[in-house]
Amino acid sequence: NDLMLVSKSWYHAACSTAKFWNRTHLNFPLSMDEQSLEDDLAKAAIRVRRASQLPLSFSLEVEVEGSLHDKIADFIKPLTQRISHFSLVVPGDFEAVFDLHLLDELFPYQGSASGEHVKWDALESLKLDVLTRSRPDFLDVIFCTTVNRFPRLQHLTLDTPLHAIMSPSPTFENLTSLTIDDMASYSTSVCLSILEQCSNLQRCRLRPTRSSSDAEGEPPTIPNVRLPYLTDLTISNSTGCERTACRILRQLETPSLRSFVYAIEDLEMSTSD
Repeated sequence: NDLMLVSKSWYHAACSTAKFWNRTHLNFPLSMDEQSLEDDLAKAAIRVRRASQLPLSFSLEVEVEGSLHDKIADFIKPLTQRISHFSLVVPGDFEAVFDLHLLDELFPYQGSASGEHVKWDALESLKLDVLTRSRPDFLDVIFCTTVNRFPRLQHLTLDTPLHAIMSPSPTFENLTSLTIDDMASYSTSVCLSILEQCSNLQRCRLRPTRSSSDAEGEPPTIPNVRLPYLTDLTISNSTGCERTACRILRQLETPSLRSFVYAIEDLEMSTSD
């Protein structure tokens, strides 16, 4: 924006340089009213036009009430086949975002009566940072679909209360990078149920935050998970969660591993070639 203030020629040069406009961050705080939201979406639409035909990157922080989610979804959905990087952050755990209507709109259940199918054919990187509560089939609705809605997705970051995957996911088979930033809601078996579907994974970062006492109810025996192409593994956990981290490590088979980092708060140990 500063470049556009130098002169008219610089203004026109900046407006015509598509690479200046294909990355957009939108923040919708809880206090935002409908008119302000519409104004921000109108500005984002200008950025999209100036980005020409370049792939788009969107980062959204959404705290507004569910009644405004439709407006956000109506803006994003026509663009999904151009979006290569998408990040959705829903901070907090309050009633205003309890139903996560925006997720239902952007990633509709393919068996729904509406039959709507939102295509994300260009998406390569996805981050879901949803700290609110979610229904048990959350992962299945988004990822375990008959038709792979993310055919090019390679990088996935999850920081959200999720549950075990109940169905095969064509999306996870294509991942080369997976980050589970906060495993406070993950049991060891749930974590491994995700990893076992990531057969082409090359890089993985896990952050268990469960204390060992929270792991009660885990199956007594859990099958090993083989990740034949994994080369980089990072596990970081808070003090008291070492048992969970060790249990995950015991179940992993990583014949191609070249770099391993294990961190406990400020203490870090690493091994690499």
